[in-house]
This record gives sequence, C-alpha cells and structure tokens, in this order.
Amino acid sequence: MVVMKITDVRLLKEVQKEFRAQFPFLEMLFYKSDNLQPVNSTLASSLQISDLRNNGSNGLLILNGNITCAAMEQTMAEIFGLTVSVANRWNVPCSPRHRGKPLGELNYKAMHMAEDVVFV
Repeated sequence: MVVMKITDVRLLKEVQKEFRAQFPFLEMLFYKSDNLQPVNSTLASSLQISDLRNNGSNGLLILNGNITCAAMEQTMAEIFGLTVSVANRWNVPCSPRHRGKPLGELNYKAMHMAEDVVFV
C-alpha cells in the first residue's frame, strides 16, 4: 500500500516516483486539462500539481493493488482535479477492457511483458 500526499506544491515527479515504488511496471501519466498528450517526462520534473489543475482538493490518496485503473483515474479527477492515466512502462495506456482490472494485476501482467523471451 502506498499513501500519496496530493498538494499544490508537490512535484509531479515525486508523485510518479511514489506510484512506481508500489507498481514498478506501471506509470502514472499526467495531462494538462486542455491537452490530449501526457506531460513530457522531462517537463514533469519541474512541474507542480498546481501547474496542472484549476480545481480539486489537497489530501491523501491511498493506493493498494486492489483498486482498479478506472477507479484511481476517476478519484484523481473528481477529488484532486487531476487528469491522469495509468500506462505500462512503455507508456501504453490501459485499454478499455483493462480499465476494470486491479492495479496489482496490471502491474503483474506488465512485469511479464518486460521479460525477455528466447525461442531456441
């Protein structure tokens, strides 16, 4: 379980690092509200949460492996005013059929995608 503090002054890279600590094969991508592309990872290193949201509360987000991708994204939008998506390490977002799956399961599947496969 990971507890992430969501406040205006937090850097996006800090939140992403905490997410990756719990789900090392997944990424949390942040979006500006008017943009369809995620914030560039080099730009995210200097951006604060306040740079991306116009509304939303500060608070704690408690994540465990049982929360679904869709529930986490919805919570981030409705409570914290942040547009995020969950993706695998190759920045491929959750497909519609995977949005209802728990983050722990998605992390496990992404881990197996990272393994090298050798045919002899």
